[in-house]
Amino acid sequence: MLQMTDPCLDESVDEVASQALESLYAEVWGEEPLALRAHREDDGLLLLLRFDPDLMEGAAGTSCEPSVDPSFMALPELVAEAVRVRTARTLVPRNLNVSAERGLAVFAFSA
Repeated sequence: MLQMTDPCLDESVDEVASQALESLYAEVWGEEPLALRAHREDDGLLLLLRFDPDLMEGAAGTSCEPSVDPSFMALPELVAEAVRVRTARTLVPRNLNVSAERGLAVFAFSA
C-alpha cells in the first residue's frame, strides 16, 4: 500500500528558512537578494544574505545601517514563523549582524 506523507514535513528547516527569507526580502525591497546561503550544524542555523547596499540606502531615504530599519529587524521573527507554519518545527531567532558597506547580513537561529 502506498503511504502518503505531507510534503511540508519533508522539507528541511534550512531550506524553508532560506525560501522564507528570500521571499520576505523581495517583498520589502522589491528585488531578490544577490545571494543567500544556509549553513546548519547541530541545532544552529546561519543564513547569509548578500544585498545591494545602494538598495538599502534608497529604501531608507538616507545612508544608514539597515539593522536600524524596522523592516529588516523584523525578518528573523517572520522567517521563524514561516518555518513553524510549514514544518511544525520551532526556529528561535538569535542574532542579526548587518554590514551595510559590505552588503552582508547574517541571521543566526537555533532549531
